[in-house]
Amino acid sequence: MTAFAEMVAATNYSFLRGASAAEEMVAAAMAAGQAGLGIADRNSVAGVVRAWAALRDVRAKLAADGLPPIDFKLATGARLVFADGTPDIVAYPATRRGWGSLCRLLTVGNRRALKGDCILYLSDLLAHIDDLLLIVMPTGEGMKPGDVGARPHPKKPSAWGRGLGEGLPRSASNVIPAKAGISEDRGARSASRDPGFRGGDVSGALLDTLRRAASGRVWLALSIGYSGPDKRRIARLARLAGQHGVPLIATNDALYADPGQRPLHDVVTCIRLGLKLDEAGTRLAANGERYVKPPAEMARLFADYPRALEESVRLLDRIDFDLAQLKYEYPHEPVPEGSTPQAWLEHLVAQGVRERYGEQPGQQVLDQVESELKLVRHCKRLAHQFSEVVSRTIGHRRPFCNPAYNAATHERGISPSKMAQSSRYSPRIWMRISTSGSRRDTGNACGSTTSAIV
Repeated sequence: MTAFAEMVAATNYSFLRGASAAEEMVAAAMAAGQAGLGIADRNSVAGVVRAWAALRDVRAKLAADGLPPIDFKLATGARLVFADGTPDIVAYPATRRGWGSLCRLLTVGNRRALKGDCILYLSDLLAHIDDLLLIVMPTGEGMKPGDVGARPHPKKPSAWGRGLGEGLPRSASNVIPAKAGISEDRGARSASRDPGFRGGDVSGALLDTLRRAASGRVWLALSIGYSGPDKRRIARLARLAGQHGVPLIATNDALYADPGQRPLHDVVTCIRLGLKLDEAGTRLAANGERYVKPPAEMARLFADYPRALEESVRLLDRIDFDLAQLKYEYPHEPVPEGSTPQAWLEHLVAQGVRERYGEQPGQQVLDQVESELKLVRHCKRLAHQFSEVVSRTIGHRRPFCNPAYNAATHERGISPSKMAQSSRYSPRIWMRISTSGSRRDTGNACGSTTSAIV
């Protein structure tokens, strides 16, 4: 049987475009006998967690029942929809580093736009292309700044031009078609009238640009639109890929799990367009074929391009990243050269003890400090965190425990305890105005020995 993995699948996290939940897409791909599935939502990685959790739960259930594990792989990525006319590009991180590149790229776009929207340019992708595997999609709706999904943030006018200090000024009106990946030949204009080609068509210039920036990591997608120009369009894309040394990859560009969910897709489309079902007409999909199909059906559809099916599995095999690799990592905070986090913490604590209790603190204080430091030594992995928190909160704690400060507040008739409870002078507020800029709230002022001494 021909092996195949659907590498372009959206979930309902592609808001009002994907119709199925991530769990349903994973279940459909496994039931269809696919080698794997690629979840790529529109300018988002929100859906991949649910997909990964669904697969994890299936594997756990099989193990609990004493059944053999399923040979299925999940790829987690995003479908990048650009605001400069560039065709959609599906990006999958090949490694943990690639996941970081993808997340930073999406952050760039999100910071330019209103919450929930994302404004990306091709130059952004080129600046964050490390360890990303790319599928160029000839199909797609495209966006321009100002559209729903690409609404600029009112306090960040750079969304219309320079992007967070990166690249040259750009706008929807000054994008050069060749650079944006829009083909200007007659064939492209003809294809653009095809219902499957509502966005910018692919140009050789775009493929060359991506191939130079990500050599061996670029594919051109083939999908069946079930319309008259299908064969002519696919043949043209095959020639284009051959001329520019980019392999083809077969995909059904799935928007829902099974054919029975096509009516649901029509409903969410009408909601997005603000239309009633009986008013939508040709604004709805012409058919119900955008579902997760079995490998045998995909082999029949792409009988003339068998290598395009094989490339789907090759792409899947190149992905070494899995969400299980993500674990919480406390941000690195520097300590003085030649010191360790534990030693620096103890130095800060000793300094705080002298400032708070003088050169000869009581035995009770010393015992309490040693008890807490002993706990930190035992949990060595926490030493770094404690060091960072303590060092950043020294300026915050001192005002509430400093005798001179307490005397000054008593002269005004304000006790330190009342100031600590006051919303105006709460520890959180003091934290916000501290010179370190930290916003961590580590408890009530003077609430414990370690709090008091710093």
